[in-house]
Amino acid sequence: MKETALNTAKEIGDEGVRRTSESPISIASTEVKEKVQRRRFTEAYKQRIFEKVNQLRQEGGGKIGEFVRKEGLYYSTVQKWEKSILSDKSNSKKTNSEKQELQNKVSELEKRLKKTNKKLKKAEMIIEIQKKISILMENPLNK
Repeated sequence: MKETALNTAKEIGDEGVRRTSESPISIASTEVKEKVQRRRFTEAYKQRIFEKVNQLRQEGGGKIGEFVRKEGLYYSTVQKWEKSILSDKSNSKKTNSEKQELQNKVSELEKRLKKTNKKLKKAEMIIEIQKKISILMENPLNK
């Protein structure tokens, strides 16, 4: 009986026939994913978009919006990238000299720290010796 129902279901196309537990139904999931993967853009991509927007700005005609929509971006995002790129270019010249200055300052501070630690150890030793002398002076061996 089971076999005939399955054969009949296959012939009819599973319409109007009760399905058995032997033939599970695969239903497509309609759930929305909880967390969407955030898009990440490389520096090269940002630079390319920045250059293209600048080129379109020079040409005029309001084609920037069309280009940005085609790329699936917001104009505000491109403006942030532009601001970042321009600030990086202006700061790149200072970066090497600033890094060198900071390295020099760090090495100088490390030297001062070593000297201060040596002085501190000497001072602690002197204080310990003074404590011992003080104890010996208060309690002479003659008593």
